[in-house]
Amino acid sequence: MIVKVCGMTDATNIRQTIDVGADIIGMIFYPPSSRCIKAVPAIDDCIRRFGVFVNEDIATVIATAETYRLTGVQLHGSETPEYLADLHRRLPEIVIAKAISVADADDLQKADLYASTAQLLVFDTKCNSYGGSGKKFHWQLLDNYHGTLPFLLSGGISPNDAEAITTIHHPQMIGVDLNSQFETSPGMKDINKLKLFIHQLKSRQ
Repeated sequence: MIVKVCGMTDATNIRQTIDVGADIIGMIFYPPSSRCIKAVPAIDDCIRRFGVFVNEDIATVIATAETYRLTGVQLHGSETPEYLADLHRRLPEIVIAKAISVADADDLQKADLYASTAQLLVFDTKCNSYGGSGKKFHWQLLDNYHGTLPFLLSGGISPNDAEAITTIHHPQMIGVDLNSQFETSPGMKDINKLKLFIHQLKSRQ
């Protein structure tokens, strides 16, 4: 089970997060976000590094990915399949993840639009902003996803959810995306909560 920890902003906090078992570090490059990273620290190449963007100019995404040696780009806006296809042509070595906002079963059908242009999906809770709501959608809705792309479960996952997550047996679910419920303040993660959650999740696999 992959554990991605998103909204990271502090070099020491990032190193600690890696030390307790995170597989992917997510950094937000969306200026309106309270978790937008201001100075990207050097991160060892052994850890995967995803940049999160919202309706960003494609040239800016490419420049950012190249500057910070990102291994993945996560798109949280209304980016079209054509946008993803263009990005993949220009960054063929990078994983392109598309976030899908979920409130009902129909929302999961939108994933089909990206079946040939994304490599990964992130199912997040639909809200008025671009993620970061700290709220869950009904996980039973995942049964309505019949696509072939793997996905990360996101949206309001808390330190108490490890056991419940291990009862989800969807064949395309490969991990979780953690953020606000593990924070002491925007962008700063509680390492003890992360350590316990990651241990509980991975020990039950």
